[in-house]
Amino acid sequence: MVQERLDHALATPSWLELFPSVKLNNLIATHSDHSPILLSCEPALQRPRYYAFRFENYWLKEEDIEEVVRFGWQQESHCDVTHQISSCAKELVVWSSRNKRKKKEELECHKSIMEAYRSCHDPEATSRFLEAQSEYEKALLKEDIYWRQ
Repeated sequence: MVQERLDHALATPSWLELFPSVKLNNLIATHSDHSPILLSCEPALQRPRYYAFRFENYWLKEEDIEEVVRFGWQQESHCDVTHQISSCAKELVVWSSRNKRKKKEELECHKSIMEAYRSCHDPEATSRFLEAQSEYEKALLKEDIYWRQ
């Protein structure tokens, strides 16, 4: 498996003055022998988010969902049903946020393994690259299910 990547870019001084915080990143391609390049021209702005709780269907496919719901429900067991539902929703939001962060870290880990082994040509390195690529694709498939809801 021979792979090469473009790791240089050309820009004029006047262009760099217009875009002083520009960044160029080589990305990993899973289904192609071409590596995409991401050009970021400005920092992302963080806006405050106002969140209305929504139960996500993909949560039903997660192994520990019942435990999270049970814990949230029991937190307000002495209160009325609306407080129990609110408590359950809070627990689900915290749990979901933790899960998203964990899944993002897993994707980054698989990407870094692929990056480390994509230039190596020995059988062990190729095997590790293909294993990381397979796990990366599985994680992307789960993410795709999330976005198709």
